[in-house]
Amino acid sequence: LKRNLRIRESETTSLKNDLARLRRESDRKDQQISGFEQKLKSASTGKKNEMLRHLHDLERNERKLQHETTHLGNQLMQARDNIQAKDRLLQELQGNINQLNFKNEQLQKESQRLSASKNSVDIQPIPREKAVILPKERGRRLGVFVDIRSLWQASRLLQRKVDFEKLLDFIVLDRHLVKAVAYVLTAPESDYSRFIGMLEQKGFQVRVRPLTRFADGSIAGGWSAGLAADVIFLSGKMNLDIVHLVVGDADFSDLLKLVKSKSLRAEASGFAVNAASELSEAADDFLSLGDDVLRSPLPAEDQANS
Repeated sequence: LKRNLRIRESETTSLKNDLARLRRESDRKDQQISGFEQKLKSASTGKKNEMLRHLHDLERNERKLQHETTHLGNQLMQARDNIQAKDRLLQELQGNINQLNFKNEQLQKESQRLSASKNSVDIQPIPREKAVILPKERGRRLGVFVDIRSLWQASRLLQRKVDFEKLLDFIVLDRHLVKAVAYVLTAPESDYSRFIGMLEQKGFQVRVRPLTRFADGSIAGGWSAGLAADVIFLSGKMNLDIVHLVVGDADFSDLLKLVKSKSLRAEASGFAVNAASELSEAADDFLSLGDDVLRSPLPAEDQANS
């Protein structure tokens, strides 16, 4: 985004230079017109006609330059709008990063406090508001975090829809599912209520964030920072033993390494068509998703209607 911002700023500077050049050119043409008008007063009839033709040509050129100047001005305003929109997005991302850093610091302080309490014989640990852990759940408490955009991309490439109930069953197996969170990006012109309701019915907590649309028609947005913040916060609050990410981007490999550094088991899963190889390298275990979590393909006629 910063690189795009610098490109936009460079384009804005170029447009300003072009606008100044056109204005200088217009001023020069105005001076030429004034000179021709003075010569026209003292010239003969033949010369007057010739100079009139030149004058008309200059006027046409001047109108053309004015049109180009207006067009460049509009482009300059559009570039400024895009820069402002990207500035707002950068501020939002910076806020998410600051929130993530704050939660990470809290987690590190709590970890240090627990270590000090464990090593001390006389000091009793301070009670914490955490979920009650049954003996049969120890070592098996699982949290699943699903990036819906990655599944949507794979679904489009495979021309198959994901069965989210099968997806959870495929991941959970005989372990204890504590939390399942789905991260959804929405476009303002679409209705996601049925899809979100279906996810909630399957047992997911759904977090929704709208996409940002810029003046040039491009869109941006993502859940990377928010998903990472949830993983760090919920893994401590809910005493998770296992964190499982259903993602595709290589950026999440750093989050998997961070989870492992907290002495938790870090798992990931994704479809081969869009899952980065860095995920399998960073995770303790990587599950390759396939037909086991996909709906049966529709007949050709039904698929066309769908």
